[in-house]
Amino acid sequence: MNLVHRYSKALFVLAIIGVVAAFMPRQAVQAQSTTLTFVPTADAYVNKQHRNANYGTRTTLAVDDSPIIRSYLKFNVSGSSGTRITSATLRLYVTAGSASGFSVAKASSNSWSEKGITYANAPSFGSAYGSIGAYGAQQWIEINVSGAVTGDGLVTLVLTTPFKTTTDFSSRETGANAPQLVMTLGTALATATATPTHIYLPTITSTPTRTAAPTRAPTFTPTPPSTNTPIPTATKSATATNTPIPTATKSATATNTPIPTATKSATATNTPTSLPSATPTQSSQPQPYGQTGTWYLKWYDEFNGTQLDLTKWQPNWLAGDNTSITKPIDGNEASCYDPKQVTVANGYLTVSAVARTCLANNGTTYPYASGLVNSSSHYNFNYGYMEARVWLDGTTTPKNWPAFWADGTGTWPTTGEIDVMEGLGGKLGWHYHWGTSSSPQQVGGYPTMSSSVGWHIFAADWEPGYIHYYYDGALVGQVTSNVVNSNMFLILNYGVSSTISPPIQVPSNMLVDYVRVWQKSP
Repeated sequence: MNLVHRYSKALFVLAIIGVVAAFMPRQAVQAQSTTLTFVPTADAYVNKQHRNANYGTRTTLAVDDSPIIRSYLKFNVSGSSGTRITSATLRLYVTAGSASGFSVAKASSNSWSEKGITYANAPSFGSAYGSIGAYGAQQWIEINVSGAVTGDGLVTLVLTTPFKTTTDFSSRETGANAPQLVMTLGTALATATATPTHIYLPTITSTPTRTAAPTRAPTFTPTPPSTNTPIPTATKSATATNTPIPTATKSATATNTPIPTATKSATATNTPTSLPSATPTQSSQPQPYGQTGTWYLKWYDEFNGTQLDLTKWQPNWLAGDNTSITKPIDGNEASCYDPKQVTVANGYLTVSAVARTCLANNGTTYPYASGLVNSSSHYNFNYGYMEARVWLDGTTTPKNWPAFWADGTGTWPTTGEIDVMEGLGGKLGWHYHWGTSSSPQQVGGYPTMSSSVGWHIFAADWEPGYIHYYYDGALVGQVTSNVVNSNMFLILNYGVSSTISPPIQVPSNMLVDYVRVWQKSP
């Protein structure tokens, strides 16, 4: 090929590239992200003790549960039109720290004013979009609220907590330390108008090798190793409509069974099979879901009978018998704990909540009745891996106040409390309580889950010096200090509360497939 020919071909290629570039949408080359920061157009806190008082001109915002104090922050978001919001973060400057933390929800209305809002007229709010645990004073803290901000316009964020802890932040009146909503914008949304319909490119004679696209890893669907196969029993799964009490033959859908590999398979005769009555060998025992190493099964209940095993559980709150109707565990609960709300059938434990009055052993009549089981009188343990497979009622978020936890056998909170899972305000979280009665302490978190309803496996590994929390086999939280070494017992309950985990939704229930405890030594 002579030099002139080569030169002519090069000019032709450059011309083609220029034509293509001229017609390419500008968004295709704008890959850099943009950050926008907003301060509130209005902020104020409200106080239940002073229902008609307004605190909109104060230099502080506050959150507490005793009395109930909430803060409202209104932002006017702009500049995001036509682009993707990749993240939204609420930044607050702390003037008084907290050992418990708080959650951030989204108000149902933006039609409130800074100088007019009170507890009596404050807008309602839904489930929490983000939360934070313990933090100190004189520092900035950040809470991920991405789900609450979807585009331009007004948005009101509500700071709330179920804990008796007074924490304060600088309000917008302080100026430099005013709250901030920080948004990160990604690439512009795709458009089809910038692509010309008539562009003719030269034929390419060599075919490039096609690279396969990467496979996106599923969220919270780890596959257990072969040694972690659960004990075969009849299939236990919720339907797509979240029917409260599925039968043993119901099949699971992808949305309500994030761990299909852990679903128990049916035998040929559809008869549940429990662990052998004789001492099983180590290789025949089920192992903690998603864990490796050597574990020894110490205690379990597969709920394969027709009634609660009273050699393992009591169906109330520390009554010392199996028939008493007991008062709530927490003063914020609106129900008694009645053994009638505890049943075992079709391979499940069911603890339910209904609207009916019941007289508890403290002489108080409650408008709701709930179910609870605890192992206090039958099984205590010191360190170990506790695990339960639980079905949570709800369409997109869990209803009411479901919980799987372990409590110390001594004085609370000195002997500790390990909340493996509890549903608060429509979100699932883990917590750990310790300290003294005059100075209780707490840490916790709310993991991001692809679905928080239906079947999940919740577990905590409590060992000397640490506690690791696992949801569906994935590590979601840990505690590495102030870990107690006192004996604990197990609790599964389904509470209702209009303050801790609103709204109350009954009738509803929580199902439990199994509960197991392992330790690392025989």
